[in-house]
Amino acid sequence: MQSVKEKTIKREFEVKEEDVVNDDAYISGTYHLGGNGLKEKVLKGISDEEVYKLQFDCIDEAETFYNMLAKVAGFSIRKDDLKRDKNGDIISRKWVCSREGQRATKFIENDKRQREPRSLTRVGCEATFHIGLNRKDGKWIVKEFIGEHNHNLVDAINTQFLRSHRTISNPDKAQVDVLRKVGVKTTQIMDYMVKQSGGHQHVGFTQKDMYNHVDAMRRIEIKDGDVEAALAYLCGKAEIDSSFFYKFNVDEESRLTNLFWADSTAQMDYACFGDVLAFDTMYRTNAYKKPLVVLVGVNHHHQTVVFGSALLIDESVGTYEWVLEIFLIEMMNRKPISVVTDGDKAMCKEIKKVLPHACHRLCSWHLQRNAFMNVHIKDFTSIFARCMFMRGSAEEFEKVWHQMVENLGLNENRWVTEIYGKRKQWAEAYLRGKFFAEMRSTQRAILRIRQNEAKADFESNNSSLVLSTKLSILENHVVTVYTKESFLKFREEMKNAELFFVVGLGMRGEHLSNDQSDMYIDYGEFGNITGFQQYGQTMTTPWEGGDLNKYPNEKDMQPFYYSLKE
Repeated sequence: MQSVKEKTIKREFEVKEEDVVNDDAYISGTYHLGGNGLKEKVLKGISDEEVYKLQFDCIDEAETFYNMLAKVAGFSIRKDDLKRDKNGDIISRKWVCSREGQRATKFIENDKRQREPRSLTRVGCEATFHIGLNRKDGKWIVKEFIGEHNHNLVDAINTQFLRSHRTISNPDKAQVDVLRKVGVKTTQIMDYMVKQSGGHQHVGFTQKDMYNHVDAMRRIEIKDGDVEAALAYLCGKAEIDSSFFYKFNVDEESRLTNLFWADSTAQMDYACFGDVLAFDTMYRTNAYKKPLVVLVGVNHHHQTVVFGSALLIDESVGTYEWVLEIFLIEMMNRKPISVVTDGDKAMCKEIKKVLPHACHRLCSWHLQRNAFMNVHIKDFTSIFARCMFMRGSAEEFEKVWHQMVENLGLNENRWVTEIYGKRKQWAEAYLRGKFFAEMRSTQRAILRIRQNEAKADFESNNSSLVLSTKLSILENHVVTVYTKESFLKFREEMKNAELFFVVGLGMRGEHLSNDQSDMYIDYGEFGNITGFQQYGQTMTTPWEGGDLNKYPNEKDMQPFYYSLKE
């Protein structure tokens, strides 16, 4: 038999057809009234008196009731005040409308804001639902209820966007996790869930909620499995390679944040080729969508070598500071002469701080991509690239640049103005004489690079290049000193040297020894060639015991040095 109280409650909440909201809005949403087993729909127009009569078995039950009432009415709720007794047990809980209160002034008047502030949503609404524990029977009773709002309520079709009504149910989470593990993309999973539920208004959550859930699952996987596996692997590498180095840090919840590692080969490569350091931060194709920073350089074969790698939590100033400090500690605090980056502001800030004397170059690949994205003028990217790589003086660059800006009407273009202000970090005219080992971009393939280096070493040591210049004595000597790739680049300079010819010999200038002579060069007809600049330089050719009246033969000749300028 039903008690008088149960009969009264059932009568007060008798469901009338005209009062029931569309069933579609209540998929997986029924309310168990006060633990009496009755399943009732929350109705529109419930009075304050009826709410005060309710009792609940637990806090979750009360929250479910108020949230369903909010969904019917068209507003969202959030938790507010909570009180405990001296034993730490909860004795009071309060919920309010999500538009209660006002945003703190300190968040509105922030002069150092980097992002556009979020739109204001709080309007001081006083709607509230407050329950307290009745210690006599252990029930939760309503102590305060205010149903009036000072703002417009949302219609049924738009309640899907209200925060407290967006929840991914456990069955949906299980379905998402299974689909993700078999390789289905998150956007495709969302499309499937929407189709399955009959529309966006019925799915119960947004695409952003889906991405947040997937990201949370990735973090759990890192915490519970992948971290231990990764650290165990690195520990095993350290046991095999005594010089293997790895370092990591964790957050306040003991979750992995940043991880750096470098083996003995990377350390030896940096000792030999660490004059130029490039930060490649474009590798985000890992399972966790986190930046994988690869610190690379160029070896004597003009191939990429890896100096170290770091898996980071983000691309903040603090994170890059950690990477640079750990890297330099492992590399005996040897700092590079030059650095190449993609222009990330946080990274640039830390490079200025940690490597203040390094010459900083911006990645040409990123610059050209940004030129294409920011200036929508036909052929601008190729014109910009020609300015960037032009082999002229700084004055010539300035003249060409300003003429280009004027002709294309880019005087007011923000990106063009900003990138011009950084020209000393990317224009070849300003970077001439700075050593970058011909590295202009951070975009360098890193797969199989050590195998490629071994192959290049073999080819250089077990094959001979065909000599092709008229400076055979010098060419024969250089080919024994340089690797194949370095020799081929140097030989281009040697071919330019063939434009010079000797017109006389004599003693002059400062001497490194008593027997040193200078070879004077006549530019002849080549001095009239457009773009050819004369610098009145000499080639010094010291030898011991040679005849000063004839060109030194191979036996007499010692290595000599010269330079060519355009």
